[in-house]
Amino acid sequence: AVTRALSQIAGAAEGEARLEAIAALEGVSHVEATRELARMAVFAPSASVRERACEALAARREADYTSILVDALRHPWPPVARNAAQA
Repeated sequence: AVTRALSQIAGAAEGEARLEAIAALEGVSHVEATRELARMAVFAPSASVRERACEALAARREADYTSILVDALRHPWPPVARNAAQA
């Protein structure tokens, strides 16, 4: 429930609020928190937020988020595919 709430709040927020959401998600070890970090790494408009999400993912199991990055590589919006490749 915490992950879903943070996802909804961060989705509508910008900048510092998204960075705070990433910090909160780092403290949650559940796989859904990892998947939300991956979505932030791909879909966040801010480069600094995407970079911070990628840093947070570095401490997570790759198997928990790889499918999100691979799916995003096929996204029809080119910036999302580019972000996935960078992540």
